[in-house]
Amino acid sequence: MPEFTYRAVNPQGASIKGIMSAFDEDALENKLKESDLLLVFAKERKGKKEATKKPAGKVKRGHLVEFCTGMIPMLAAGIPLVECIEAMAEEVQSPALRQALSEIKIDIESGNNLSDAMQSHAKAFPDVMINLIRAGEFSGSLVESFTELRDYFIWLSNLRSDVKQATIYPAMVITAALGFIMLLFTFVVPRFAELLTSLNIPLPMPTQVVMDIGMFMDQYWLWVLLTPPVVWLILRYARRYSPKVAFALETIKFKIPVFGELNRMITMSRMTRNLGIMYKVGIPILESIDYCRGLVGSFIVSSALNQIKQDIADGSTIANAFRQHAIFPPMVLRMIAVGESTGNLDETLGHISTHYNEEIPRRIKRVFSIIEPTIILLLVGVVGFVALAIFLPMLTMMSAIG
Repeated sequence: MPEFTYRAVNPQGASIKGIMSAFDEDALENKLKESDLLLVFAKERKGKKEATKKPAGKVKRGHLVEFCTGMIPMLAAGIPLVECIEAMAEEVQSPALRQALSEIKIDIESGNNLSDAMQSHAKAFPDVMINLIRAGEFSGSLVESFTELRDYFIWLSNLRSDVKQATIYPAMVITAALGFIMLLFTFVVPRFAELLTSLNIPLPMPTQVVMDIGMFMDQYWLWVLLTPPVVWLILRYARRYSPKVAFALETIKFKIPVFGELNRMITMSRMTRNLGIMYKVGIPILESIDYCRGLVGSFIVSSALNQIKQDIADGSTIANAFRQHAIFPPMVLRMIAVGESTGNLDETLGHISTHYNEEIPRRIKRVFSIIEPTIILLLVGVVGFVALAIFLPMLTMMSAIG
């Protein structure tokens, strides 16, 4: 935020000089008016320190939890906001967060509110945090906003941790299986192919298929390794810049057997959790839906929420607006209808999120308990087919000799 040197006069006509931070000269004049000072002259400072000042970098989720946890008891005890920010700036472990809080303290002392000061450090503070704090400032419930944020960041960390823990072992099994098959067709099969070719005997079809695959892998193994990550990067960037590609890829993702339903559950958990906490702290439903669009991590759900917002603005009930989109499961639709009719929509959304949070790790474990033996059977089948293809010509040759 720019700093200004200014000259003003007080009601008694005395001249006062000083330095103050403000977004622009008009904002500076308004701040001085609040102190019964009339601005006479102002000039923006362009010192070396200000020119090199940069917004704080990204802050890890764990440090945001630490910040929110520390703010709650201090605010609840009635300690002024500036003192709370100053205390947390001295206690937090993250250098980026410490820098952001130090600059936020200066901005608040200059007359800005907390959410606007945090907006200047968008890399350090996610949108959901800024929006919830802005709602807390508006409703006078900053303690509740920080409590919801702490619980939200903990929930998000637990969700990702559960998903990671549940997928780590199956991912290792799949990687090992693919690595073994790659090794088999890249190094083992080509050696036997050379031997069988030197025997100059007719080869059965299974042997010919395995030899062709082996020769291809031997010649183009680098392309085989590079193609999947290159395709993934292309699709990732295409998804980001092309709505049609994003829609097509997500449609496929949600329709993949077993995994599609799991992906939808994770998306529903994120949507209901974000929407619920925003609505709970007093953000109007239309604004809550709008903010939630950028947090669900799904192009299809984000597009659906945009249309839902328009339908509600046109007079539709929340439940009817959600019913127009097949992406939302029947359980979610019924719970939203009940929450809207009882006036407890925020609690209902929280219950939906809790249900999915408990179900997702169980579903992942159940899915991979089926996939693991399937992978093993597939691996045994591949090895058995390769072994048959290698020994079948030898058995044929031995029979001919006999």
